[in-house]
Amino acid sequence: DGAYPISSCSLSEAEVFSFALYYPDYFKYRSCVNDGRQPQYMRDQPTAYLFVDVEDCCKAHFSWDVSCGNNDPSSLWFYPVYEESTCYQQALSEFDLYDTEKYSSKNACCLSKFSYVVEDCCENGEGQCTSTGTPVFIANWSTGKCDYRDSSLLSDWEVNSVYYNIEDCCVENFGDKIAKCVSSEQEMFYPDYANSECNKKFSSEFESFEGDEMFASLLDCCSD
Repeated sequence: DGAYPISSCSLSEAEVFSFALYYPDYFKYRSCVNDGRQPQYMRDQPTAYLFVDVEDCCKAHFSWDVSCGNNDPSSLWFYPVYEESTCYQQALSEFDLYDTEKYSSKNACCLSKFSYVVEDCCENGEGQCTSTGTPVFIANWSTGKCDYRDSSLLSDWEVNSVYYNIEDCCVENFGDKIAKCVSSEQEMFYPDYANSECNKKFSSEFESFEGDEMFASLLDCCSD
């Protein structure tokens, strides 16, 4: 009869749809949903409009929309602001129907649209980038020291100029002023699991095996 069972529902609106098939909702959600309310013409053509997996439905009907499958209109997504070379965020409902420039994280937005100034993009705009890579160091010629960076948030031109410990970076780039370079290193945060808190110490005090537990900010340390 074209009907598909759903696991449970309320009197006013179906709430749990674990057994319903996904179909493209072009008007209310502009996404793929499984509320069992697909129109009759979709039921008559199930191979074209009805899907077991939301991913398959999205690929077939909303391939341009990375937010397909997320039906919360209040969820926040990032978008690029080219005049400022950074990313801001707004509710999903505020995007135009065919707006392809929206990202679920600031990392993705900055890396995709401002790969030449990733660090500046992360520091400005709205929201924050999160550390997901390996701690590395890059020479900063304006300060004469080596700056801590996250390997997953490097600009295009920085990728081939990284060092995995501050000593190598300082020796290679500031050999005549190595003492100043090393002494000016940044304090890094690390998790103290015994006390469920994050503490800090200079990067040179970390052992090589602790590289994955070095964080530039207290927020990154606690979030991890």
